[in-house]
Amino acid sequence: MPSTVIVNNLTVVHKASGGSSMAAPDVCKTPTPSGPVLVPYVNTALSRNTAKGSKKVRVDGHPIMLKSSQFSTSSGDEPGTLGGVVSGKTRGKAYPRSYSFDVKVEGQPVFRFTDMMIQNSGSPGNAPGIESQPNTVAAATDASKPELVEMRWSREQLCCGDPVKLSVKTRNADDCQDIQVRVERTNLGQRRPMDAFPVTLRGDAGEVEWISRWRHLYTVTIPAVAVQRTLKGPSDSVNALEFRNPKNLKSQTITGTRVAPIYIEDQATGSWIPAGYDIDWPYAYDFEVSLGRVYVRRKLDFVRGPGVASVPPRLWRRWRAQIEAIWDHKFYFHRKNCKRGKKCDCGVNGCCKYPLRILAVQGTGHGSVKLFLGGPKAQNWGKIDLWWYSDTWWTAIGDAGPDVRAHEFGHLIGCYDEYPAGACEGSRAFADVPDSIMNSGSVVYPRHVEEFRMGFAAHAGSMVGPVKIVRR
Repeated sequence: MPSTVIVNNLTVVHKASGGSSMAAPDVCKTPTPSGPVLVPYVNTALSRNTAKGSKKVRVDGHPIMLKSSQFSTSSGDEPGTLGGVVSGKTRGKAYPRSYSFDVKVEGQPVFRFTDMMIQNSGSPGNAPGIESQPNTVAAATDASKPELVEMRWSREQLCCGDPVKLSVKTRNADDCQDIQVRVERTNLGQRRPMDAFPVTLRGDAGEVEWISRWRHLYTVTIPAVAVQRTLKGPSDSVNALEFRNPKNLKSQTITGTRVAPIYIEDQATGSWIPAGYDIDWPYAYDFEVSLGRVYVRRKLDFVRGPGVASVPPRLWRRWRAQIEAIWDHKFYFHRKNCKRGKKCDCGVNGCCKYPLRILAVQGTGHGSVKLFLGGPKAQNWGKIDLWWYSDTWWTAIGDAGPDVRAHEFGHLIGCYDEYPAGACEGSRAFADVPDSIMNSGSVVYPRHVEEFRMGFAAHAGSMVGPVKIVRR
């Protein structure tokens, strides 16, 4: 039966109120013959599965949903048997994300029609659900009731994380009354919730600042409107927001030459002094911005030495995994102008956070790498064609460190050494960093990817403003 009790002009939710909440995309890992893939599903939760409702208060004979209540299960993502990418679950619970700000039952805010939910225990957090159910009783208002005149955004073009003000004008409203407002995207032929917040009226007007977020996967532009169902009158804002994001940048090859002064150790003092000559090496990579992600790809063109017949696919996959385990998925670029700052909980999906991918691929165009059979001995350190160099690799590690391929790969994308006897950057500010991948460690530091940040900023800075490097 429909709920018959109204809170803030919205019906309350209980087991028999006929409510449902749908959220998409609920991205789950789904098994396939070729391995797990990420598949988006529509997750649905129903009010008939209300759990942990009010203990003493009943509406229409049923406990009602409160802030700490839940829909105990959901459906729609069952094929993703390996779980949601965030929650690791399917058929997970749904929890209230918004609720009344001034009406409480048993000390807790009341959950209402049109309030937002996080579903599958949080998996589709970038697309929260909206509770929907009959609200016919609440719709039966009369002319003396409060009425919305207008909602208007203070600006229209913005990026995720920018502040924007929403102004509300009403008639016959009570002072200090709250209006529950949702932000909904209006593209793709359907509406999807993005966020929700209250606007407190002072007389017949109210204003609130919203730190914008779009919560959805990458799109160049996303239109969005403010929506209210509390008062009579228009439900949508008179103007729409237009979220903007950087356009894609086709892959382009970046090349250059690094030059480094060589230092030797003074045996008498133990200090490092210039050797009087430099070493140089070429670097190259492909740079691309696609769907809110930044891609750096280095092509490795192996020239086989004596005894090396080929690089079998299985061997290459192992080498690539070793390299990308060090370099890939380590950082993202975050808008400095995002007003949520360090507390920003947006997903790294191209809204205000742009993930950096660094990939190793086989192919021509970036220069050749000589490949020798076996592994070199430590006694040959520094000798041309007898030890590891950026353009001299071996089929086995030999006496080098376990991450030597990732180290030499770093040179191929433009990084300097970070050990005293190496090809260090001229200032030698980082000439002895033991845990660095460009020394004998395995840590990639923000300075190693600064050039990629600059490349992204040159492409997108006019739209999103400056960005900073953040470790994932």
